[in-house]
Amino acid sequence: MHYYTIGEFAQITGIPVKTLYFYDKKKILVPEKRNQENNYRNYSEKQLMCAMLIKELRDLDLPLTSIKSVIIKKEPEEIKNCLKLNIKKLEKDLDDQLHLLRANKYLLNHIDSSIQSFSKISKNINSACPNGAITVDEYFDDWVAFIKFHTKFHVCDSSNRTFLEKQAILKSLIAANHLTAIGATRAIFMDHYSAQFFSEEGDMEIYIPILTPPISGLNFVKQIPQCTTAMITHIGGYSNLLVSYINLIEWINANGYQMSGRPIEVYSLDPVSAFKVERQITQVRIPIERVVSNIEEQ
Repeated sequence: MHYYTIGEFAQITGIPVKTLYFYDKKKILVPEKRNQENNYRNYSEKQLMCAMLIKELRDLDLPLTSIKSVIIKKEPEEIKNCLKLNIKKLEKDLDDQLHLLRANKYLLNHIDSSIQSFSKISKNINSACPNGAITVDEYFDDWVAFIKFHTKFHVCDSSNRTFLEKQAILKSLIAANHLTAIGATRAIFMDHYSAQFFSEEGDMEIYIPILTPPISGLNFVKQIPQCTTAMITHIGGYSNLLVSYINLIEWINANGYQMSGRPIEVYSLDPVSAFKVERQITQVRIPIERVVSNIEEQ
């Protein structure tokens, strides 16, 4: 029977000497012979096969507990069982990594488009419409995660603790349920939109667009119907947001439209990601419909 020193064994098997020491300590691969005088370890030819199996399983990312079980039981069925369990773990890890990849890409796209929007609007500011042009488009968020609450106004001011707490809770719910956020936080004021400017407190709902949820029955997830909205982009803090509302409502009335739903505020760059008040971007969207005259009705 030929024996190998720990250095020789490490070179042949590709298992580092330090790892062989660790396997010895954990009773996974114990040297067949040990010199009592100098404590030198010696591995037998038979242990080459064991070492090859250990290395192969470790290269497949099997945990040491599974590998030790295989070595103790010495049954192909145990290898099969351990591999099946490891495959399930790897599949879950892969799903988690893909989820993180999607979330990273969506956030990158959102931040990038917001930065471009800020640059574009900053170059085109004019006195008639201080926050850029008003547009009409189809607004569609589809699936969203949402939360309703009672709060003191002004909404999303950096001092509004309730809003920030609810936003943090909502984002935690999204993460905990492996949902993928695909847009900025939105807010709907359940009272009249002017309540945020002239009332001390009121009810509101905030929501975040998500990919279609993989499971049903989540009580904080719903679908939002598509609607036509008139939109103005507000740059800066929320203290003068009322000016943007007034400009938008005047435009709606002057162009043959009327409000058909509660206004939506989209915080494209909110205080969390804008860092500076002057870089905050808020889209004010008001659902609209054409005004039908008496002649058209006839």
